[in-house]
Amino acid sequence: MVSVFKWFRERKWKHLAVALAFMFSTFTANKALAEYSPKTVNAVQESRVYYNQIKDQKSWSQIEEETMIEKIVAIVHSLATDVLTDLEKGNYKDALKEFESLRSFAEIADKLGVFEKVADDIIKVNATIEKVLKKKEISTKKTKLGFLKSGRYIFKSKHFLLDLKIKNKDGQLLVTYQKTGIPLEEGEWETASAGKPESIKKYVLKTILKSKSSSAYMRVRTEGSISR
Repeated sequence: MVSVFKWFRERKWKHLAVALAFMFSTFTANKALAEYSPKTVNAVQESRVYYNQIKDQKSWSQIEEETMIEKIVAIVHSLATDVLTDLEKGNYKDALKEFESLRSFAEIADKLGVFEKVADDIIKVNATIEKVLKKKEISTKKTKLGFLKSGRYIFKSKHFLLDLKIKNKDGQLLVTYQKTGIPLEEGEWETASAGKPESIKKYVLKTILKSKSSSAYMRVRTEGSISR
């Protein structure tokens, strides 16, 4: 009679065999392996060769299990390096493919009961991804503000005076201003904004004067100063 322990081991092996077969076939069937480093490709190929040697067995011996674990952990280590390298270079498309493979092999490590051996790799990669996303978020914010250039901009006309200051502090824009009145006459806005960069003029119209156009008799909803 088959023991419960042996039955569980054989069942575990069958599940792992399916997972490993899928991962190796998916990885090696990919014709565009350029995003992976030679070290990673070699690690996967060596693991696949070893897997093919033992895949038809009903269960693992302790030595075979330890060997397979060692090979999977090596793949995860190498994939983590690939992801970090491409993130640093800004090769986000390649990094995404590598990250997907990293997660899949990390899941196999978890099924093998050795996730702690690859946890540091996952933590480091996740932290780097968060850093990149934060940096891109700041960049997006700058884009929406029209890449405002640091400096002091004075808008002056008959009924309107605006003293605008823009500073770039630690990658974020700090905008402050003092304003008196609004452009009331035809052509007054054009006079006040003459010579100013287009991005600055658009920002003043939309954010400070709360107007969608530069036409006369614009209504202002807020007075005073702001910080962004």
